[in-house]
Amino acid sequence: MNGPSVDVRLEPGDLRALGALQSGDRATASMHQIYWVLRAVLFVLLVLLSLVHPIVLTAVVVDVALLVLERQARRRAHRSPAYEVLNGRYEVSPRGLIHASPVGETLISWSAVDKVSQSADHLLVRFSGTGWVVPFRCFPSTDECDAFVAAVRSHSDPERPAPLRRP
Repeated sequence: MNGPSVDVRLEPGDLRALGALQSGDRATASMHQIYWVLRAVLFVLLVLLSLVHPIVLTAVVVDVALLVLERQARRRAHRSPAYEVLNGRYEVSPRGLIHASPVGETLISWSAVDKVSQSADHLLVRFSGTGWVVPFRCFPSTDECDAFVAAVRSHSDPERPAPLRRP
């Protein structure tokens, strides 16, 4: 027997909540920072070398071009409706949190859930450096929202009482 469920239809603004959830991953954030520090050091070295050897200026131009292309690719990736994959039905079960969509079904077991948190507008379930965001507006009533949040919290951390969300 499964517990509460909700049909989720994400909007582009919900990606900010999902992004905040994912940016909490310190390993990913650290790798991102290391990448950009190394990239900046390389750029400074190339600029300094181009003062001594003008042919190195070509490498500076190539690096700037690659940077521009990379930024454009990232922007296109963020504009793509990748969040559409997260749309579907979310259901609480004793085995874990189930997400079902036309693409398929995913079960995240409760032992894999790292953290459950909530903002004013979203329930955030974090696992494996990523997570799922469930907007409260998707629930037909406050009671159904409270039941879903309580069920998720009770399964993910049985030691802690499940606080109810109040608008």
